[in-house]
Amino acid sequence: MAMVNDILRRVQAGILSWYTFQDNPSVLYVGGEEEPVYEYLTKLQGERKLKAVTRISPASSADFHKLEQKYDYAISIASLEKVKAADTIIRRMSEALCPGGHLLLGMNNRLGIRYFCGDRDSYTQRNFDGIENYRRAYAKATDTFHGRMYDFAEIRAMLQKAGWADDDVVPYSVYSGLDYPQYLFSEGFVPNEDLINRIRPKYGYPDTVFLEEERLYAGLMENGLFHRMANAYLFDCSAGLKKENTVLEVSNALERVPEHAFSTVLTRDGVQKKAYDARARENLKLLESNSELLVDREIPVVPGTYQEVHGQAMYSSAFIHAETGRSTLTRAACEGNDRFFAMLDLFMAELERSSDLKMLSERDIADAINSLLAHGMNPRETVDMERMLRSGKALQSGLFDFVPINSFYVHGRFQMFDQEFLLANLPLDVMKWRVIATVYAGNECLEKRIPMDEALRRYGIQGKWKILQDYELVYLEYVRNDRALRSYVLQHCIDYNTVNDNRQRLNFSAGEYKRIFVDIFDHADSRKLILFGSGNYAKEFIEVYGEDYPVSVIVDNNPNVWGTERKGIPIAPPTYLKKLEPGTYKVIVCIKNYLSVLHQLRDIGVTDYGVFNPAIGYPRKTHLAEPKKTPDAGAKHKKYHIGYIAGVFDLFHIGHLNMFKRAKEQCEYLIVGVVPDEDVMASKHTEPFIPFDERIEMVRSCRYVDEAVRIPVGYGDTDVAWRSLHFDVQFSGSDYAGDSLWLAKKEFLQKHGADLVFFPYTQQTSSTKIKALINQRLKREAD
Repeated sequence: MAMVNDILRRVQAGILSWYTFQDNPSVLYVGGEEEPVYEYLTKLQGERKLKAVTRISPASSADFHKLEQKYDYAISIASLEKVKAADTIIRRMSEALCPGGHLLLGMNNRLGIRYFCGDRDSYTQRNFDGIENYRRAYAKATDTFHGRMYDFAEIRAMLQKAGWADDDVVPYSVYSGLDYPQYLFSEGFVPNEDLINRIRPKYGYPDTVFLEEERLYAGLMENGLFHRMANAYLFDCSAGLKKENTVLEVSNALERVPEHAFSTVLTRDGVQKKAYDARARENLKLLESNSELLVDREIPVVPGTYQEVHGQAMYSSAFIHAETGRSTLTRAACEGNDRFFAMLDLFMAELERSSDLKMLSERDIADAINSLLAHGMNPRETVDMERMLRSGKALQSGLFDFVPINSFYVHGRFQMFDQEFLLANLPLDVMKWRVIATVYAGNECLEKRIPMDEALRRYGIQGKWKILQDYELVYLEYVRNDRALRSYVLQHCIDYNTVNDNRQRLNFSAGEYKRIFVDIFDHADSRKLILFGSGNYAKEFIEVYGEDYPVSVIVDNNPNVWGTERKGIPIAPPTYLKKLEPGTYKVIVCIKNYLSVLHQLRDIGVTDYGVFNPAIGYPRKTHLAEPKKTPDAGAKHKKYHIGYIAGVFDLFHIGHLNMFKRAKEQCEYLIVGVVPDEDVMASKHTEPFIPFDERIEMVRSCRYVDEAVRIPVGYGDTDVAWRSLHFDVQFSGSDYAGDSLWLAKKEFLQKHGADLVFFPYTQQTSSTKIKALINQRLKREAD
């Protein structure tokens, strides 16, 4: 947790860490002592980049009267919103400045797009209060003031009241927000790329969000709303500053591991990539040397140089007035398949020319696997990963960011920039996947014109894209600190199923929503059950709920699947429903975008239907029996009611028994999920010694286990188990206690009122050790 807090404080300081201060200035900071920006300023003071930093509280007017000097900078970030008289504080901060001094204000925007998408007001903790200008929140004299946001016009009016003319003020629009400032855009500047791949919005309350904010940016730009609906602002105020300012855009990548934590500042004169601290200097130097490698291979590169200015490490390059390679490829798709693939072929040819190609030796493969493991790859993936590494050529010195979003299209060539990561023996197929994935990500118009499968087939990677993606994610997750930030992302980023669910509620009355989306199993056990849709949603339904609610038939609009089967269940056309007698069947729709299907069902005359949503935890069909009589059965008031353990439980041993016993000591009713043979093979690439039917029967027979269940094939994770079993606690071995994936599971359970408890791992005994001993003995006997 300490590491996560350090990362987030660095990210939040990014609202100013890119900023160039005058030489040795004095700073007045108005805000709390614990705030990340204040911590950053004191860090600069310790490095002697600031002469002095004085802090006062915005809530104490008397503190301004105690000031004995004038300051070069007066700074406040998201603090003035917590006091009623924000305009007064802005005036006093302005009066505390030296001639030519700067006022820097970070302010949230009450009309920010995040709030129109459903995020709650961070001060009132209710939806839409800011949008309505708090007319409901602070309507009564007795209402307690917790804080409020202002819109652009209101903040500009307060600055004018404090004496700042229009020519003195440079506003920057902040996305995602002050709590996670990824991008800052100068007033009037609009980026020449779709930000859907660049910005991942963060929210205080993602569970109430009903729109995908990142998909709205392009429309906001086209309609002149991008700046007025920014989630926050940074105002830089100084006499005549607007004419002097050259900064157009700032992008922060400060969530990364420190060695790769940069801010990129785009100005009218060029681009500067600045290191957050000294740890990133060496990687900035690599930008220069990697560019030279490409120049030597006659590949166009945006020229740049590494330098240090006043102790600040930076990489400076030219500002190119051109569209990105991704935008060029998207535009080419509008001209037809031939044009799109001609352009994509051109990029792929540049990729192959960027390095010598080679087949990997056994030593190369071993080194690659060890590197992947060191960067967080799941050991269970090694077999598939080795197979992929043997199957094709590799770039001897591969640039991991050689992708269209890091290029411009100029004079018929792709001109590369930001080539930071150089990896030895980088599989060519991995980079082909990265090229295609970055072009298609969030690009629904391209997918409709030219399905991604066509591109994957053209470059020979259709059947292995999943393992290529896994290779890519190992390095991306490492650099971006994704594993460390997993719990933060779970709390502050949207789940797209939840967003879709929230949005669809708006289309139905409360009664309709409950009948169609919540009570989907009403009549499901007394009528013939039919699924509409044969895709992934149907697969999950059958795996998770099919045992309790057997499916008779699947209907689908796709004629290519009629007459086939899914899990032994026949697939028929929707006209099949017309043959059935009303009141004898129930339809459950298993399609993500289901509105058109609901209209279709109504036209057919179907009245009893529901919609399956994997994100919802449906009431379980009752299987709970009386708890088994165990030696501790007389104990009362155990900590938990229903407990859950998942595992393979091959070669049942004392470690399994001890875990069940300890779990039963803490819960009234213990459910144990047993992994089926198919999933054991998929994850461990080996068959269990004991087949599933025997393993589950041994578990079921244990006196500490009240119920044993089959874990659905392909759906064995904690979220699915909790939604279907509704347990209060999951138990696991302590060998997973420090694993970021399991900590994310714990976050999920706690968010839903459950818990995750780790038991000490049985060091002396494990199924793996028993199997090894058996194999050793068999080998000796065979010899």
